[in-house]
Amino acid sequence: MQMKPHIKNLTILNKPQVMPLFLDCFINDPIYQIADRAELEEYVTPSVEKALETNLCIGIFDNHKLIGACILFDSVSLLDNINTVFGAVPYMIPKILPIAGIYLMNIMVAEKYRRMGIASYMLDYLINKHNHIVADVDNKNSLSMYNKRGFTIIELDKDYWLVRK
Repeated sequence: MQMKPHIKNLTILNKPQVMPLFLDCFINDPIYQIADRAELEEYVTPSVEKALETNLCIGIFDNHKLIGACILFDSVSLLDNINTVFGAVPYMIPKILPIAGIYLMNIMVAEKYRRMGIASYMLDYLINKHNHIVADVDNKNSLSMYNKRGFTIIELDKDYWLVRK
C-alpha cells in the first residue's frame, strides 16, 4: 500500500459519506440480488444507520473523502437490532453469539482505491482492537484475506462462508 491511511471512527454523522460508498461497492453484489440503486439503499439503510449508531464502525479518508469503511456491530447491539440487520445474521445468530466480540457486516473500499491493501489494513486494525471477530463472506478474494490472518472458515453454503477469529 502506497499511502499510510489513518483510521477514524464513524458515527451517524458520517451517513452521507457511508451510504454512497456502500451503494457503489455492493450494487452489483449477487448476494443482494437488487439491481436498482434506490431499492438497495432502502434495503440497507436501516442496518447501516444502526451500525453507525454503535460508534464501532471505522473509515479511512483521503482528503476528507471516505475511501474505505468497515460496518460493525457488537453482540449486544446485534441482538438489539436483529430485525433490522440484513444479510445472513438471523441464520447465523446461534453461531455468532457464543464467540462474538464484533460482527463485521461489511468491508468496503472505493473502486479507485482497491488492490492497495486498504481492506487488509482495516481488518488488521480490527484484529488488533477486538478479541473476537465474526463475518459472513460471499467472495473468494475476501475469503483469502481472512484465511491469511488465521480466521476459522466455516462453509455455510456454496460460495458463502462464516469466518471467525
